[in-house]
Amino acid sequence: MDEDHLERACELVDQQRYVEAYDEFMHLAENTTDPVEKVWPLLYAVNTLQTLGREEAATSQLSTVRKLIERQGLFLAGLNGFLIF
Repeated sequence: MDEDHLERACELVDQQRYVEAYDEFMHLAENTTDPVEKVWPLLYAVNTLQTLGREEAATSQLSTVRKLIERQGLFLAGLNGFLIF
C-alpha cells in the first residue's frame, strides 16, 4: 500500500476535508492488489462516508468490503462484529 497516500488521506480527515479524503482512500483501494491491504482503505472510505452523512453509500461500500473478505476467505481480527449489519 502506498503509505504516502494513506498518510495524506488521514491528514485530510484531520482537516475535515472528507470528500478529498474519501477520494484518496478510494485511490488507495483501487491501486492496491493485495486483498488484505485493500480492505483497510475501503473501511476508512466507509467511515468517511458516514461522517459525511451518506449512510446509504456507506452501507453499500461496507457490503462491498464484506464480500471482498468473504470471497478471499479472510478473517480480520476486530472486524468480525463491525461487518455484521
